[in-house]
Amino acid sequence: MKIIGKKDNYQSDFYEDEVRFADAVNGVLFQGQDVVKPEELEEADSVVAAVLENGQSHKVIHDKVRRWKGRHIAIMVLENQSHVDYRMVLRTMRAEVIGYEKQRKKAYLQAMRKGEEISEDEFLSEMLKGQKLTPVIIIVLYMGEKPWDGARSLYELLELEEELKPFISDHRLNLYDYHEHSDFSVFKAENRALFEVLSCLGDEKKMEGCAAMYENLDEESTKAILGIAGVQIKLKKLFVKKTEGGKKMYQLCKAFADHMETGRKEGIQEGIQEGRREGRKEDLKNLMQSLSIPLEEAMKLLKIPLEEKQQYKSLM
Repeated sequence: MKIIGKKDNYQSDFYEDEVRFADAVNGVLFQGQDVVKPEELEEADSVVAAVLENGQSHKVIHDKVRRWKGRHIAIMVLENQSHVDYRMVLRTMRAEVIGYEKQRKKAYLQAMRKGEEISEDEFLSEMLKGQKLTPVIIIVLYMGEKPWDGARSLYELLELEEELKPFISDHRLNLYDYHEHSDFSVFKAENRALFEVLSCLGDEKKMEGCAAMYENLDEESTKAILGIAGVQIKLKKLFVKKTEGGKKMYQLCKAFADHMETGRKEGIQEGIQEGRREGRKEDLKNLMQSLSIPLEEAMKLLKIPLEEKQQYKSLM
């Protein structure tokens, strides 16, 4: 599926839910352990802006941001990628710096407004002595069609000799690429269904078995999985039942069965049309040679619309 905007919208909607967000974090960072709990997450601004030392304002827009109030306080950021972004290491480095700069500046300005005593060093650095910053953790969920082939750390972007490594800090991506996994049990039902379906795309037999495992998914999950996978089908065709709480549940297997059947029919139709084009091309070629006439005249004699001329340009 190449409609980047639509695909990103489906991903963004999918992770609006705190349960799915927490599950994604636990699956990627904590091997499926129930460390981050949905009720510990709170909304955070997805637009992070700060004025850096050069005086210029810098802004980063994240896909999804949450504050986590558990054993630590952290800002969890999910970046949903449909395509490989070869700048991703640099993007996350910049985003982290801007996030920390915003925190630093906010605490300093609050102290100034309250009239707290500011030392000369604090004034010149515009940072309070001993200030502790909230960790910024960025997770990149890659959902593209091909395996991630970009850099995963700063070291990979540098022409770096081994003896220089101790003096250069590395920056590593927290990147999850479903292509690299065959077991998605670190995730709960909805995230697991999403990554398993993505891993089965292009393999009809594998897809049939995979989709059949998920007979009861809620509306948001069903829409997201079908949208990210590029499957277009009316949702009412997949309806299974309503739960006691009034939640509508859907089945994925019918969606992919219909999708594959549509693909087969489209392939047959394309084959027929291609056969017709080849037949017409041969007729045009013979007519042009026997009567020594240009392509346009041959098309008129065979009553082929002139707007289709581009299809036969090889005969010109």
